[in-house]
Amino acid sequence: MKQKVLSIILTLCMVLSFFPLLESTAVASDGEWSYPTVDNAPAGFTDGIGTQDNPYIISSAQDLADLAYLVNQGENFEGQHFKLAGDIDLNIGVSFALDADTGLVEVAKEGKTTYWLGTGIAGDGRGSNETFDSTKSTAGLVYTDQFGTTGLAPFTINEWVPIGVEYSKNFSGIFDGNGNVIEGTYIDGTTRYQGLFGCIRNGTVENLGIVNSYITASDMFVGGIGGFVENSTLSYCYNEGIITGTSNYFAGVVGYSSNSMVSYCYNTGTISGDSTIGGVAGRH
Repeated sequence: MKQKVLSIILTLCMVLSFFPLLESTAVASDGEWSYPTVDNAPAGFTDGIGTQDNPYIISSAQDLADLAYLVNQGENFEGQHFKLAGDIDLNIGVSFALDADTGLVEVAKEGKTTYWLGTGIAGDGRGSNETFDSTKSTAGLVYTDQFGTTGLAPFTINEWVPIGVEYSKNFSGIFDGNGNVIEGTYIDGTTRYQGLFGCIRNGTVENLGIVNSYITASDMFVGGIGGFVENSTLSYCYNEGIITGTSNYFAGVVGYSSNSMVSYCYNTGTISGDSTIGGVAGRH
């Protein structure tokens, strides 16, 4: 009997050995990331060589932050290829939802602890909230309740620094989202070029979604995928996040597009700004 059981076990092991290990396409990012500094500056990427056949692989929130740092230091990665290995969450367990009655963004962590962030827009005018139904909230300001009480947030959220923060410090590579999403993008910007990518010039971003995010800014060129895009291509990208601000050229996918191809993109998120705003593109 023992020999029979042992024989069955050995047979199962042999059968299983013929099946390759399956790699998950979803990345369980642990949420532990930080924007690099001079003291811990990344040297580059360890997975891939940046070619079309062997692109640099972005597999964590830290990899994405490292890319932002390198671009913002002046490396535009012209002609080099990147591929997202799976979904990345920049704020694990945090959700962003627009409260139409107040115009505030409800920020919740794991569905338990909640506070509100100002958006710079008013509520729906039903009169159930005297403070925000007819008065704009202060963009980015923390409210501990929906009745105008300000205070400290009960938990912190990681703020994203865009990939390409200046016109002269832009992304010029090819970024393939590989059908994945970036979740939990939070930005409270005071300068131009805000979004996952701030400034893209002579580059490509494709197959990428922005979900469960909140981006607010007080200057122009703001978009979920890219704030400012020039001589570039954006395709099969979308935004489901909240984008608000008090300036011009705000949109779900790209705030300002110049001499660029934007195709097969869509937006279902809430967009607001002073002027020149749009669903997919603010100006194209």
